[in-house]
Order: sequence, then C-alpha cells, then structure tokens
Amino acid sequence: MEVLGHPHNVFASVHVAGTNGKGSICAMLNSVLSCSGRKVGLYTSPHLVDFCERIQIDSKKISVSELREIVIEIKQKLDSYDNAALNDDQKFGEITFFEFTTAAAFVYFAKMGVDVAVLEVGLGGRLDATNVVNSLVSVITNIDLDHTKVLGDTREKIAIEKAGVIKKGVPLVCGEKNSEIVKLFSSICAELDSILSKVDYSYSLGLSDLGGQKFSLGGKEYELGLLGSHQIENACVVIKVCEVLNGLGFVVSSDSIAAGLRDAKWPGRLQVYPEKSRFLGPKGSHSPLVIFDGAHNYAGMKRLQTFLQEQRESLPAIENRVVIFGLSTGKSARQMSEYLAEEFDHFIITEAGHRAQKKEDVAKESVFYEMQAMELSCAWDRALELVGDSGMILVCGSLYLVGDLMKLLEERNSKNGAKEKKELVDLKGAVM
Repeated sequence: MEVLGHPHNVFASVHVAGTNGKGSICAMLNSVLSCSGRKVGLYTSPHLVDFCERIQIDSKKISVSELREIVIEIKQKLDSYDNAALNDDQKFGEITFFEFTTAAAFVYFAKMGVDVAVLEVGLGGRLDATNVVNSLVSVITNIDLDHTKVLGDTREKIAIEKAGVIKKGVPLVCGEKNSEIVKLFSSICAELDSILSKVDYSYSLGLSDLGGQKFSLGGKEYELGLLGSHQIENACVVIKVCEVLNGLGFVVSSDSIAAGLRDAKWPGRLQVYPEKSRFLGPKGSHSPLVIFDGAHNYAGMKRLQTFLQEQRESLPAIENRVVIFGLSTGKSARQMSEYLAEEFDHFIITEAGHRAQKKEDVAKESVFYEMQAMELSCAWDRALELVGDSGMILVCGSLYLVGDLMKLLEERNSKNGAKEKKELVDLKGAVM
C-alpha cells in the first residue's frame, strides 16, 4: 500500500468479516448507502460469473478497460520499486492473487473518489489483505466452522482470527449469538477501546414467500427482496451498522435504510429464476421453478434447509424436485448432503470448473438416493427432463458451481436470443 500511495486511506469504509452472511450484508449496505446519496464502492469475493463483479461503484462493475489500466498502473509502480535494495524486514514477498485484487480495488475506489467503500473480508480477518483499512465500523457477522485447515478447528480459534478486524477505537458490530464467543470479542474490544454493539434480532415477521419478505424491528417496518429468515437476520446487522454510523455523524436516514433493504440484490443466494429457464432446455420450452443458492458450508446448508421447510406452503403443487449438487475441495459431501436428502426426489452430482471435488468422489460419499453424476451442461438438461414443466430445480453446494451454471444459462440465452432475432429478420424479409 505504501508503494501505491496508501489508497485505502483516501476513502471511508465499512469492513465486514464473519463465516456466513458477509456478502449479503455487504450487498445490503451497498444498497442502503447508495440510497443515502453517497458514491459507494463495493468489494466482494468470489465472483459468480464475471471477475469484474468483485469491484463495483454504485452497483456498476469496473469495466475490463478500467481494470486493465489499474493493473498496468500497479505493476509499473511495483516494478519501479527497488525491493532488492531494502533490508530483509522491509521487503515484501510474492504478492498473492487476492492481495493484488484488493490493491486494485483500493486504487480504483481512490481514483474514482468514492465517499465510502463496503469491504468484504476474503478469509479470516487477522491476516486478510483487506485488513489494512482503518474503517468507520468493523462488522463480524457470525462464527461457524469453515476453512478449518487455515483458521482453526474450533469456533474459538476461528473467532480469534476474525477478531483481527477489530481496530483500536473503531466500533464493532457483532452479529454472533454464542455468549462465549461474544465474551471473547468483548474482551478484545475492551483492550482496544472499541465499543461493541450487539445486533438486535427481535424482529417480527410479517410476510415471507418467494416474492420477498416483510418484517418489523424497533417499531419500523421493512421490506426485503432477499429470501430466507437468515437474510432478515443479516438485515438486522445492517440496521445496527447504520445505527452506529449515525452515532459517528455519518448520517443514514431511516428512509434510506428501508429503501436500500427493499432494493438490495445479491445474485446466487436463494435467487429464484421463475422466468429464466423457459428457453434453456434442449427440447423446447420448459418452465420449472429454479433456485440458485451458494450455500457451501454446514451452516449455509442448514439455512437452506430451513428456507425450504419454511416455504413448503408456497410450493404445494411442486412434485418433481431435483438438486444439482457440487462441492469445492475440503468440504464433506456426507455432512453437506444430509441437509437435503429428505427434501428432494432426484440428485444430480456435477462439478464446477474451479476448486471442485470430483463428482465421482462427491457421489460416493454423499447420502443421496436416486443419484446420477455427470458434466454440468448434461446435468442441467437432465434436471429439466426430470422435473418437466412444473417441477423445481435447486442448484447448490458451491458458489463456483452456481456461477458456472449461471454463465452456461446466459450463453444459451444469448444464443437463443440471437437465433430468434435472425428468424425474425428472415420473416420480415420474406413478408416485405
């Protein structure tokens, strides 16, 4: 950062860590702060379909040409830096992909003059590349078992790593419910003169179906486009963050909070595709309900299971239910599959193009029945055959899998759209 002129110090920021919900909370905060009239940078990972999704301003992705310019600028500055002339303790080592990406985001946000940036921690917190910032507010969403080979094999060890985002004098919003973990965070905050604010989850649910949700908290009513009770809890975190920001003089009105929560979008997380599948089958028109969810650890799969159980009344007519399932390396197929085994009729095992477990290994370990393993494009076509016109397809287990399938469907959509346009032009020519 020193070589690049400390771009992260140019703008205010909100720094979000935690096991689950980081991305959703960042998306909601981005929406809320944008509704407050500010120019907002958003940095998240991983991306679903397009790398440029990771770096956004006012919900618009960095362009490829802008990204190229930033990469060239950073590389030129690094190449001109005389690393060899420095003492060993001053030299920087090999730069990782995530470190370079984070630097690119910071340089872009500084160059474009954002008022505030919402930054998602990549992994852990203490040693994460984003942790150079001195944010307005730090956020820890929750603590659960994930990335245990890197962060530790207990919740306490993982909590200590994530507590690395707590900074001296910077308030912490804590979404964790476990009293022992909260006590640990409170102790660290006391040492650093950081005020810990616990999230109020005492909301009342109004409406929850596949079209969205309504809830009330603190005497105010909110609408939320994101699905699942866990997203209402994530919204409670966002409301608390805004309360803390207001206390710092960084004003976010109640109207901005309500509008931002209502308008927030976060693709690939319990995302319903009721319209996208009509043209995606190999043999004509299909219109099953399609849900994409990037749940990729035990807590995420449990929340997905809870959502499906909560929505049973919304799905009474759906008989044929199919899961397209794949996992990243290091995940337990047996434990992850247990959450879905009783909810679906057919299970199709496949794999993403990045960091994927082999589909045959996942199939061997999982507890599914009526199970088939196949390549991704074949998996989608087979799922359509199994569900017919009125079934349901759930795609889950890996964000990379969700992203790869979304990309595949977009490509099919584009090809079919081009074909329909050509047929329309040919028809017009014949008539004229």
